[in-house]
Amino acid sequence: MMSKFPFTPQGVQDMQAALYVLPDDQLHAVALSVRADFVAWLLDTFEFSASQLDFISSLNSFFLISTGDSTAVAIYNRLPITLTLLSGAKKSQGTTGKLVRKKNNTQESGDGDGEYEGEGDLEFEIEDPE
Repeated sequence: MMSKFPFTPQGVQDMQAALYVLPDDQLHAVALSVRADFVAWLLDTFEFSASQLDFISSLNSFFLISTGDSTAVAIYNRLPITLTLLSGAKKSQGTTGKLVRKKNNTQESGDGDGEYEGEGDLEFEIEDPE
């Protein structure tokens, strides 16, 4: 197991650099573990503060499942994943605090020969009005 990465834009880049050099079979196994339990993978991969852990535990379960699927696709295909932290951002209309925005810019294709391919990128923005 790798050491944990800080949950920062650089930490996300460093995580990708460490994962994306793995052979396909090992990388695909990581992607499947991300899809199977996204929160467990997050907690095993990144360092979080107590308030960040509280925020993760408050996220909608469907959002977490969807985000796990999107992240697994990106990792499986070695696609860029970016994280932007917007501290001091104004509260988005209708929110009471932190907000995670996922921009899934991926496309996938599969054929009858069992081939699979994904392309694009995955972006996360975290707004923290504090």
